[in-house]
Amino acid sequence: MSATAKQVTIGNNPVRGAKHSDSSQIAKTTGIDKAAVVTVIEQFMTIVKDSLAHGENVYLRGFGSFIVKTRAEKTARNISKNTTLVIPAHNIPAFKPANCFKEEVAK
Repeated sequence: MSATAKQVTIGNNPVRGAKHSDSSQIAKTTGIDKAAVVTVIEQFMTIVKDSLAHGENVYLRGFGSFIVKTRAEKTARNISKNTTLVIPAHNIPAFKPANCFKEEVAK
């Protein structure tokens, strides 16, 4: 974790991000009960995980996209046994920020 990042715990899940992912900050600025904010954030994370697990991308206009990337099959080496092994192709989650998001961060 970089020096400027902070770790925020929402429910039972640690989440890294800006202060807006902190449920108490969201609750304070919106006037919504903190328990409701935590529930919404946890449900959002569940929906994103489930969508990506089914190969569906999640698009948030003006923010970015949670996408599924496919890693190609590759050959690796076990140096302790001096053998090669094949790592099969597999999917990984990724986040692609929107252009306006990147521009805001670059300021």
